[in-house]
Amino acid sequence: TERKIDRLLRNNVAVENFRIRKILSVFRADVSKFTINYEKKLQRVIVDARNPLKPTNQNDLNDLLDFYLTSDFNFDNFVYDYLTEREREINAIRTLYVETVAKDEPQIAAYLTAKIPYAIITKPIVYVVTFKVLPNFDTEKYSRYVEDVKKNEG
Repeated sequence: TERKIDRLLRNNVAVENFRIRKILSVFRADVSKFTINYEKKLQRVIVDARNPLKPTNQNDLNDLLDFYLTSDFNFDNFVYDYLTEREREINAIRTLYVETVAKDEPQIAAYLTAKIPYAIITKPIVYVVTFKVLPNFDTEKYSRYVEDVKKNEG
């Protein structure tokens, strides 16, 4: 999962768009935090299970499995769909870039690199269209996604 997130972060769309990069970076940090915590608990259960002086049994491992299955980072219930949604979003934005850049058609560019003032002065007609396709962090962050899924299921 973390490798897939890293691959998405290296995508040109994420590199050039702060909002997408922020959503993915925070998601990666959340996944890493959960993974480290889970691995730490798993190691503790394994070490305790090998120690004859510790009263560890199979229930401890079952409890850990239940912890994962009911967590917000259950891959099948939450992470896979969220990651797929982010990937589709990035692919759609990348398609907009690929299909328009360096063609005699409307161009897409970040506002800072757009040539709007130049075009307004040198061209007889200029259309400036603003697409609001970049995600909003507060509504697209992973914790909000999990809340919405749980609300829709319950």
